[in-house]
Amino acid sequence: MARVRGHAFLSVLASLTALRGESASNAVIASLPPMLEASLRTGHMRAEDWYPIERYRELLAAVVDVTGEGTDLLRSIGSECSRTDLSGMYKFFGRLLRPQTLFSGSMRLFKSYYDTGEVWVVAASEGAAHALWKECHGFDENMWLEVVGSCAAILEAGGARNVELRVVNGGKRQDSYMELKATWS
Repeated sequence: MARVRGHAFLSVLASLTALRGESASNAVIASLPPMLEASLRTGHMRAEDWYPIERYRELLAAVVDVTGEGTDLLRSIGSECSRTDLSGMYKFFGRLLRPQTLFSGSMRLFKSYYDTGEVWVVAASEGAAHALWKECHGFDENMWLEVVGSCAAILEAGGARNVELRVVNGGKRQDSYMELKATWS
């Protein structure tokens, strides 16, 4: 069974609060299955612990259901999560490294959030990157949208501007893989 770190759940809710307000986060939590709701409401979900990926899919589906928003909000949440995670020490490195170097290095962090899947940066050069995720069992389209948003923030942290991301393969409802191409100036 694929698992996700508790940090991802907490980060999504913090990002939703930053983007849509505390009332949106509270409404999402209230709409979750009772055990997940209780875990989040009482603070029993711990950032360092692992949780079933199904619960994470439920959280992202609740975000879509409660807000009535989809693609743009999920990408924004992914971007906000990464911006927050990249503050501090990573922000310092972001100023020193080129976007493609920061992007390549940060893809190694994927395994600190998910115990399933692998990610490879197939190519990275000035103004372009190409990444491939495989064997990401349990992922759904909402999770992939969040990953895409995260990639944008990582590139921007390295100084990329006018980031354009294009999913060229996978990244849909039942896909355990995604191929992404990014360009920027």
